[in-house]
Amino acid sequence: MQIHESQIPKPNSTQVLIKVMVSGSNPKDWKGPTPIPAQNNTNTGDDIAGIIEAVDSSVVEFGPGDRVARLHKLKTLHGSYAEYALGEEYSTIMLPENVNFEEGATIPLAAMTAAIGLFNSLALPEPWCQHEILREQVKGGAEVYGATSAVGSFAIKLLRKADIHPIIAVAGKGISYVEGLIERNKGDVIIDYRE
Repeated sequence: MQIHESQIPKPNSTQVLIKVMVSGSNPKDWKGPTPIPAQNNTNTGDDIAGIIEAVDSSVVEFGPGDRVARLHKLKTLHGSYAEYALGEEYSTIMLPENVNFEEGATIPLAAMTAAIGLFNSLALPEPWCQHEILREQVKGGAEVYGATSAVGSFAIKLLRKADIHPIIAVAGKGISYVEGLIERNKGDVIIDYRE
């Protein structure tokens, strides 16, 4: 690892420049810290929470001063382990005032992984889907292993938003945490894998 000075990057027409307040850390960051050839401005880290510093005039959803979180595109320049990070507008979300930067930095990769698993790989209907035919296909509900993990927690939250029940949440020591995520009145249950 090396620390070096570099120019503050400039956003292109689809990007935002974020002053990084907190950078999340994931297993992919410490298991393989050099995913791209070393060059200037190369750094890892993809979960970002911070404040918009600058945007191009064609970016309409965000402006300077906005509190945001975003997923930096893996294996690209200007990641989150720096004072400033560049990223695409489409993978940036506004942070509500009641969500601090530390919490915000835990959202991007875990939420995206859960969403891709549920709505892409498993082809479950997204929360915004209104097609009853698709809803009929998931009457059996869904099972979430690792319900207390970051990805598992987001999976449960997304399943609830999509109104997919019952949710069978598999957990261990964190069962009390999972109780706050599920809706028992809709048939959701927790299975303790230790029993």
